[in-house]
Amino acid sequence: MEEDFVVEHIHTNLLLTEEQSNEEEIIEEIEFAEEGVAFNNSWIGPDILPFFAENCSFNPKVAHKTPLETVGEVTFEQAGESSTDDIDEVDEAHARISCNSIPRVSQRTHLETLGEVSLEYVHEETCETEETPNIEEVIFEKQLIKFAAELHIAIDKQSSSEDLEFISSYFTFMKFGRIFDREANKLIPLQISDTLAILKEHSKESRKDIPILKENKRKSIDMVIEAFAAIKNRNITEVYDLLEDAKKRLEKDFKSGENSLKEKVMNTKISIFVESLIKCYNPEKCIFLPTDLLPDVKKEKIVKKIKKHLSRLHESVGRKKSDSQWKKFGKATIEKNKESSSEMALMDNFLRCLYPILSEASNFTSSVLLIQTNQNFQIQLDTSFLPRGEENHTIFCAGMIMDTIEEKGSDETVFEFDNDGAGEVDEVSFTPIYLFAWKTQSAVCLRSKQLLFETYLDPSSELMKLELCFDDNHELDTVLNCSSRGGKFECKIHIPSCVKTDLLEQAQSGVVHKEHFSQIRRLGKFYLENVFQYNFYLVDGENRSAVHYLAWTGKDDSLADMLDVIPSFANLQDEYGETPLMLTVRGGKPCIAALKILLSSPHILIDCQNRRGQTALHLAASFADQTCTELLVRGGACVSVRDKLGLVPADVVPGGIKDSQKKFILGIMKKQKISK
Repeated sequence: MEEDFVVEHIHTNLLLTEEQSNEEEIIEEIEFAEEGVAFNNSWIGPDILPFFAENCSFNPKVAHKTPLETVGEVTFEQAGESSTDDIDEVDEAHARISCNSIPRVSQRTHLETLGEVSLEYVHEETCETEETPNIEEVIFEKQLIKFAAELHIAIDKQSSSEDLEFISSYFTFMKFGRIFDREANKLIPLQISDTLAILKEHSKESRKDIPILKENKRKSIDMVIEAFAAIKNRNITEVYDLLEDAKKRLEKDFKSGENSLKEKVMNTKISIFVESLIKCYNPEKCIFLPTDLLPDVKKEKIVKKIKKHLSRLHESVGRKKSDSQWKKFGKATIEKNKESSSEMALMDNFLRCLYPILSEASNFTSSVLLIQTNQNFQIQLDTSFLPRGEENHTIFCAGMIMDTIEEKGSDETVFEFDNDGAGEVDEVSFTPIYLFAWKTQSAVCLRSKQLLFETYLDPSSELMKLELCFDDNHELDTVLNCSSRGGKFECKIHIPSCVKTDLLEQAQSGVVHKEHFSQIRRLGKFYLENVFQYNFYLVDGENRSAVHYLAWTGKDDSLADMLDVIPSFANLQDEYGETPLMLTVRGGKPCIAALKILLSSPHILIDCQNRRGQTALHLAASFADQTCTELLVRGGACVSVRDKLGLVPADVVPGGIKDSQKKFILGIMKKQKISK
């Protein structure tokens, strides 16, 4: 299949040099005495190179061997740590290849050796056998295709050499970028914009109390923001340089004594993001390799880094609690040992974002694992890294279920290859299976859809080995704890109150329970839609949503919660073309707080027009509402938009009002027009 070119190209060009370390790492040399060829310098004899060009890919063969059975094989593994690590003692591996043998890539189960090159002796004739790609290769290819499609990158055979390497690097970059954003599994452009908004907001906050002389000094977070711009422009080398600079700066940022816990949590996130990507970098090919393609040695180093930074964060919090400033607040010793609710929220939010990255790096789960329905498979769960409470649940991909096989016809594809003479090809589609996990004081909780599985939280055993089974509806059927004190998870149905309540009807009546909307914000859109198939887009006969009525009745807290979940609701139009912003103007004085919330939304379309061509400013002017008019004008509303009658907002100010009131409204709009 020529479509296999997608993954084979990456492996052909990248995996040969995957085991090379950067400047900070120890290089393990493996020489071929008979051929006089050195792998660490990335050049290979003419007789072996064509073979690697065909075979450096996911290999369907599974290698389960004892040490005795592997005699005569050569396995290339990364040795050593960076200059900031504890350098481990690593013996150099040397092996010789017989003149009558040819190396072939072998793979262990569960992608344990993805990104490694293992050579075993195979007769020359086996090279002529056509290898079919295994299912992990197909899944990985689909992930790259989907990623490229979301970024609107069209790939053809001529441009694939550069584009595929860029996509692989960008794919890896954004996978680790999940550590910054609480809400998971967004479209890639939305994830990028939201992550940058979070980073820029934090950078702005961190500079509030900085003296003017030091204000222009670059911080690590600024370098990460620059790295996002660099990778968008395909400057992979520049991205790596920025990450290295950020790494050096991070130590100073973290050790700064005046940093708050929020600042230290962000610095820890940046540290994990930066150092994990550095470990994924191949300096020879200038590419960041995805976690699934890394050798186990590299993955172990990433896990080691994650645990090191998390431990340092915990120690920092502990020192803060035991210092003299903390003691002033409490007369009882108990107060020193208690975590405040804000500290707990920060740490749980951090663990929520961190766990998916840790799970993949630790080989607990894999996003390219094929799951068969009604068949058992195993994953691992580290309870020490789970966040506390359902509302702080973490999300990770347990694998993929093959959905349908459709005949590939004239449908467009991101990768447009020349298929002349190839015959009809079947297109396989996969559905990712997500698991939601959290812990309480006494239990570990796991769910995929509505069924909630719980088991006892054993403080003495942090690592749990689980055996799962999904039914044909992609719902968890059974969960078995295979640990020494394990057993079957207890299964029950637990539905949050916000799901059981008709929130549209509640908003229409004006009797709103704020806790329902705050629960929606905490649980998140992805969780509610995937687990309970919750419909956020319910509307009434006039095409009005709950957000319309929350704005109209001035329920500002609940309105803010809904806009936090789905910001685009701010511009949703009803049957008459009116947005929530227009309805806050109609609501008058009781809706001023709601109006301010809508105007503060970065997604607001302030000059949106209804069916009559009127904007929110038209309505405010026609009602002679001074407060709304001023807020809208200061918020950026255009004073020259004309409605369907050709009238601008100044033309619709009623004549029967006080002269002072009319003068104020017209004066506000005149000033805005002059300033423009």
